[in-house]
Amino acid sequence: MIACSRQCTSIFAAEWPRRVLLGVSALALILCLDAGASLAGETAPDHDKFHGWWELGAYYGSDDSSRGEVTIFQPLGQTASSLFFADLRGKFFEEDTQEGNIAVGYRRMLTSGWNLGIWSGLDVRSTDTDNKFWQASGGIEALSERWDFRANGYVPLTGPKTSPSLAEVSLTGNSIFMIGGEEVPLYGVDGEIGFKVFGGHRGGGSKDGISYGRHTELRIYGGGFWFDADDALEEIAGPRARIEFRIEDIIASMPGSRLTFEGEFSHDDVRNDKWEFGARLRIPFGGSRDSHTDLSSQQRRMTEGLERDTDIVTAASEAEPVEDAQTKLDFDRVAYVDAGGSLTTTSTNAGDKSLIVVRGDPVAGQQTLQGNQTFLGTGSVLQVRGLKTGSVANLLIQGSRPVINQPANALIVRLLASNVHLAGLNLEGGGGALTSNSGISFNNFLTNVLIENMQISNTGGRGIVVGGSNEFSILNVSINSANTEGILIQQNNTVSIVGTTIDGGAGVTDDGIFISNGNTITMKNSRLVGTFSDDGIDENTGGNTLSGAGNIAGGAVFGGQFCESTGGPTGTFSFDIGTCP
Repeated sequence: MIACSRQCTSIFAAEWPRRVLLGVSALALILCLDAGASLAGETAPDHDKFHGWWELGAYYGSDDSSRGEVTIFQPLGQTASSLFFADLRGKFFEEDTQEGNIAVGYRRMLTSGWNLGIWSGLDVRSTDTDNKFWQASGGIEALSERWDFRANGYVPLTGPKTSPSLAEVSLTGNSIFMIGGEEVPLYGVDGEIGFKVFGGHRGGGSKDGISYGRHTELRIYGGGFWFDADDALEEIAGPRARIEFRIEDIIASMPGSRLTFEGEFSHDDVRNDKWEFGARLRIPFGGSRDSHTDLSSQQRRMTEGLERDTDIVTAASEAEPVEDAQTKLDFDRVAYVDAGGSLTTTSTNAGDKSLIVVRGDPVAGQQTLQGNQTFLGTGSVLQVRGLKTGSVANLLIQGSRPVINQPANALIVRLLASNVHLAGLNLEGGGGALTSNSGISFNNFLTNVLIENMQISNTGGRGIVVGGSNEFSILNVSINSANTEGILIQQNNTVSIVGTTIDGGAGVTDDGIFISNGNTITMKNSRLVGTFSDDGIDENTGGNTLSGAGNIAGGAVFGGQFCESTGGPTGTFSFDIGTCP
């Protein structure tokens, strides 16, 4: 029932504005055809009563919505009682957002004192997330000397677009998801009712219903808006109120000029309270003094600018499942290891496709990790990707880095299977006398393994020891004072080492990296520092393919050689002090 209700709501959200706008567009076409017939058949002596204008405005808005705006209103054809016109707008917001609107409309004066109008337009918006959206828009209006009634509709012509800057990752209990992976343009409607509170005169007057000279008006408006789409996280709907204070004929030598001060307030549950204050100056296009001053109040209202939401309203996309952006393991659940908990037990119980968050120091001793899991310590960052939108965002869990301590003569962490991402943990060994006290050990034939942002120190054995025929990466790892080798790589592995530091301490470490045979290894932007009792890199039996650059070994001290190579490898590691071999 819930799913059906949501589906029905989504269909309604998409179809209602579309059908309203189609109806408005059809009516606009009928009226424009009528306008064409009228304009062709009627030759009134005052056929050029209505003149165009341009307007320059500046607005201060809350929530980074301040903008400048240029509007052009231009009659395209007219009779004594009807007007076919174009309304063109350009808006320039802070935060590099721009928008343009082009619309055509038709108005007819009725003997009752009302002007009825209809319009249709095309809008384009370039957002601060570097996305561009198009929409169709249209509306109807009824204007009298004192009252305004307007209703408008908006239909996106562009679909949702990826927006990494909007994407947010959320952990809720045992679930992880992303919102805002896409920027979604919304269908919508809005409307308002306006009322002229007063309209007095200064230095002017009236004659036979004709207003002339400088005078002022105060108009107030109230209404509301509703925007939504299938993919949007939530609808944007609420009330809107605005107020205008107009000074007509503000420039004495330019009848038809106008200075307007405006304030607006709106509220919805997504954007909260929004305020806007601004002013705009209107300058008429041509026309004699008499052609402006001889207009009645009803005639003056024929050249009002369109009032509508000139923004293409967008929103963050709804919640979607995510995957580890680096290992491409999608997450079905989240499990936690708190202080004194067992990483081994949690890994076993959580099962495949799990994100395991370590937010306290686990119980001391060896930890055994299953495959198809990601392990993240607090205080670290994990990149995740939305499975629907493809947007990538960072997950940061506040807290200090957890420490896994192994005081015994045993391994600290063992990896049993493929598809593992281990990040954001400190591994502390038991010292130089404990020769089996290594940091991380691989089984054979593991693939898609990433060791990232780890600190491994004071291990009696190796920092990282790799068996045979594995495919893995070591990224931004620090290995300090491993008692034998910093990294031991056995046979037939494919290895990437990037941004990693191996510190020999005061000669505690034997070799920085010990390489057996048949390996393909890339090493970039990594460092050998401190003192090594033997070699920096010991390429033991040859037959390896080596590549990489940007590595540093300058300042390191070697009891043996910077690089000892046997058997003639293919390629080289490039360091600041030379190459290996």
